Amino acid sequence: NKQKAQKVAEALELLPERQRIAMTLCYMQEQGNREAAEIMDVSVSALESLLVRGRMRMYDLLQGQQGEFLKEKI
Repeated sequence: NKQKAQKVAEALELLPERQRIAMTLCYMQEQGNREAAEIMDVSVSALESLLVRGRMRMYDLLQGQQGEFLKEKI
């Protein structure tokens, strides 16, 4: 739904710039790892590391917001 999409977009904005760019290229613009690494001028392994850290940070940010969802519904 729109509320969840908004929360994901907000969490994405909170990521460090390089993680945000990597996540955007690979998941929103559907670039392959090799292409995204070229665009960012990093190695594929560096890109993969940025993606792992970005996913972990997004998970942490969104988990923290689940408590807010529960409070809003009560």
